[in-house]
Amino acid sequence: MLSKIKKIISGLVCLLLGGGGLWFCATGEFEESLGSLPDYNYLEEIRALEKEKRLGEAEHLADWVLEGDDVASRDEIQALRDRIHKERTSFWKRAQRAGKGIVTGNGVSVEELGGAVVSDFLLWGDIRDLAKQGYYKVTGQETDAVVASLAAVGIATSLASCIPDPAEGAEVSVDASLSLLKTLKKTGNLSKKFCGGLVDGCKKSVKSKSFTKGMKEIIVGMKNLFDGVGPARMASIMKHVDDAESLQAVAKMSKRAAEPTTLLVRMEGEKGIKALRHLADAEDGAKMLEKAARKGPSGLRKILNFTKYGTRTAKAFRLGHVQDFSWAVAQKVGRLPLAVASGCLALFGLWKLRMLRLVRLFGKAKGNPAA
Repeated sequence: MLSKIKKIISGLVCLLLGGGGLWFCATGEFEESLGSLPDYNYLEEIRALEKEKRLGEAEHLADWVLEGDDVASRDEIQALRDRIHKERTSFWKRAQRAGKGIVTGNGVSVEELGGAVVSDFLLWGDIRDLAKQGYYKVTGQETDAVVASLAAVGIATSLASCIPDPAEGAEVSVDASLSLLKTLKKTGNLSKKFCGGLVDGCKKSVKSKSFTKGMKEIIVGMKNLFDGVGPARMASIMKHVDDAESLQAVAKMSKRAAEPTTLLVRMEGEKGIKALRHLADAEDGAKMLEKAARKGPSGLRKILNFTKYGTRTAKAFRLGHVQDFSWAVAQKVGRLPLAVASGCLALFGLWKLRMLRLVRLFGKAKGNPAA
């Protein structure tokens, strides 16, 4: 019995190793496959963001592109970036947009969002929003449960003025994070699933007069994401974040590679968020994402495929240990000999497993001649 188990295990090991070797030879090493792609020309993406009046995002993208070594249309992108910057930083236009955000609590530009956050950071903003929602309810109009819940928590900020960030040992302002959340909800930049968890967390926090673990994670995550990408890119990202764990992973990656993180989420949505959760735990996750983003949509699709593995085996692949070993072997013996050896190893594993099955069937048949 023990010998059969050993044969089964050895057959499976040979099959897995052989299959892994064949996979590597077929797909190539991750960085090698990216290296074969030219850097992507982001000129049209920058123009599209400018057309949508998302000037802050457009300028961030242009700055990141211009940091590259091999930039297509460098002169055009530089001229476009300068024009966007001039329009975005016009004093009177910025003041007008910020004033509108403070008064109304709404807006789409960075300045309007900033003004809304400032007004919400003050007690006036919470009272204003809670009064609005109360009026809507009394008059039979549609109310916003998220805004009302966050305003209620904001008014009851005797809960805590700040909470510690376990990762950095610093304190995080509660009011600032709650104001960000409220503003993002008003501008339609929070996912439905995230809003559901947020309302539940607010209710439990008000009832217990202390923040739940989930609410603390959200507050800290919002602060870290804001520090990483700022308000403009943050709004694009939060549309696709569904829970506190995803928020923490994206915030972590945003501090390492702000623009690549934004690009992955902007182009791939929920798939991008899932990939970032894997990359956040990888040793060279930010480095890999940076290289992939330079290659544009093709590079980002490669990183999506690269993170499509399961649990423990996936971790080994993501950390690069298996690839590093395979790459070292391929450099020594060549990719074709490695592919042949891997194929033989996989066939040997299949043969051992198949032989065990044939022996078992033959034994049953011999023990029962009538069958």
